[in-house]
Amino acid sequence: LGADVVEMEVSALYNVASFRNIDLVALFLIGDSIADGVWKPFFNSSLIQIRMVDIATVLLNCLLSIEHG
Repeated sequence: LGADVVEMEVSALYNVASFRNIDLVALFLIGDSIADGVWKPFFNSSLIQIRMVDIATVLLNCLLSIEHG
């Protein structure tokens, strides 16, 4: 066994959302890796920058499509 992703902050938000009985969604963009035992930061790579714009575009389109009733 092993971990594909280690994330701690959003798990707290999921617990609060569950307690408050509200929906929550999280999107993750992997910005670094230690898969081979060596830390490799990708924060400044052009692909990460492109994917951040892609995620922001998807989120904005989702928010714009929500019907307010």
